[in-house]
Amino acid sequence: MMLYEWNEEKDRINQRKHGLSLSAGVPVFEDNLRLELYDEVNSRSHEDRYITIGHNQVSDILYVVYTMGEYNKTRLISVRRAEPHERRLYQAERW
Repeated sequence: MMLYEWNEEKDRINQRKHGLSLSAGVPVFEDNLRLELYDEVNSRSHEDRYITIGHNQVSDILYVVYTMGEYNKTRLISVRRAEPHERRLYQAERW
């Protein structure tokens, strides 16, 4: 079982910016066909960041940025609806 965490202030910012709470990204990790990528641009020497693109169990394809926090918790950083080119990438990987 995966455990998730996020910063409450970042959650409020994400809701204002993208119209989604960070918790909306949790179901994406249950998508067995999700696309996982290493975020080379935003990773730092002290923190590896990852991107996953997948379904949220409703109808949206979401783009989720996360890192691994303490005690193997998945720390969500950003959640938004996938852009058209990201949706195509996800769909191409599925078929």
